[in-house]
Amino acid sequence: MERVKLLHALASLFALTTPALAQTLVQTLASPIEGFGWDVDMTSGRILVGASYIPLIPVTQRALIYERTGGSWSQVDELIPSDSPAWWGYASTLAIDGDTAVVGAPVGTSGKIYVFEHDGVAWSEVAILEDDGPRFAEEVGISGDWIVTGSSIDRALVFHRGANGWEEAGELTPSVQVAAFGRHVSISGQRAAVSGWTPSPAFETSTVVVFELDGSAWTEVAAVEGMRPALSGDRLIVSRYWYGDDGEAAIFARSSDGTWSEEATLEPPGFANDFGWRVELSGGRAAVGTRGGSPDLFTWELGPGGWTQVSALEADPFPLALCGRWLVSGDPAESSGGEVLVHEYESTFLSVGPGLAGSGGFTPELDGAGCARLGSDLTLALTDGLGAAAGLLAIGFSELALPFFGGTFYVGSFIVTMPHVLDGAVGVPGAGSFSVTLSVPTDPSLVGACFFLQAGYADAGGPLGVSLSNGIRLELE
Repeated sequence: MERVKLLHALASLFALTTPALAQTLVQTLASPIEGFGWDVDMTSGRILVGASYIPLIPVTQRALIYERTGGSWSQVDELIPSDSPAWWGYASTLAIDGDTAVVGAPVGTSGKIYVFEHDGVAWSEVAILEDDGPRFAEEVGISGDWIVTGSSIDRALVFHRGANGWEEAGELTPSVQVAAFGRHVSISGQRAAVSGWTPSPAFETSTVVVFELDGSAWTEVAAVEGMRPALSGDRLIVSRYWYGDDGEAAIFARSSDGTWSEEATLEPPGFANDFGWRVELSGGRAAVGTRGGSPDLFTWELGPGGWTQVSALEADPFPLALCGRWLVSGDPAESSGGEVLVHEYESTFLSVGPGLAGSGGFTPELDGAGCARLGSDLTLALTDGLGAAAGLLAIGFSELALPFFGGTFYVGSFIVTMPHVLDGAVGVPGAGSFSVTLSVPTDPSLVGACFFLQAGYADAGGPLGVSLSNGIRLELE
């Protein structure tokens, strides 16, 4: 496998994903621990699960790490705090990004955030973050070197990892009047979103305030109607579960001039109880859960015609997490303890269109593995090519739609072309394969940048002796 350290400019790019027809429930992580699945989060190759159902029973306060090995997910570690905060709601909120995990313990006169890091061998606690306010760490989020946390007593804080470790880096203060500001938070790169109830009229609606890092200070840039936010690159999804008879969710997109505008309204296809009770967003995929009903979890994908619903699932979604080809939901209310359901998409990346068949009618298929997040590794993999065929992987900043004898060139504004020769027996149709690992830089200013990829090969069985893979669009989140 070839390993390529992406140039800073090239990294301006990664994350939306290729099209999936539906998701398949591939594994149920079950545990007798009461409250298992109270919160979940995910990063490339890891799932973090919190069990925190009854704050006064120490055995239920646990944060567990799962990894995928041998085709299945299994527990590999537990994040144990150094001061055993059994009565502080430990693991009732948590987040993970790469090799860093944060676990909140918000119950008590002053909560705490426990920060753990993986050194390549094991997890260890590296910091305990505290604040004087009550219910500190009621919700937490992490992206790269930034942590955001909020509480429902009108306080949202950010922490930064620098040369001296983790330190408080400021408070997020809205310009609009919002009650319980800090109840829900989300962060992606240099953007954070915090929500609270709008006092007038009569707390019947709520507001999500978006902040961006400007130098060393976080500045408010937008305020939209909604409650529970989830950020992913240049997009934001918010819940509006109180809307109409069933509720809704709304997706906002950031334009090049920095303004945020509503891109889509997601509504249930039929009756739903509090549709939008849970929302999640990752690249070009969105998931929306309800607070009851059947089905109770709905997914959408972003395509050329906008956002399209692709599935309706039975998942009892209390918390949700999306990453690459994986959709995870927790159900802590199971009588035997709790469950975490792991659904798999048919592909990791969203394709912008089909390829062009070559010898034997085989069409090269470009996909891969991983989450397109800061500091992570993405694997691109091509299969079903002509064995030992010479070809080129093209990466560009813009999408092209240039017809080519029944196929299409999708990549414009080339920035990188990667010549290579497929593995596999010489001249055997469908036997050719290729893979490359791309290391995404950690620069948060790259979040939201897009690029497009496509591979082409010398193949006598294709039009003009060429076969083409599908095109992929990636957006860094």
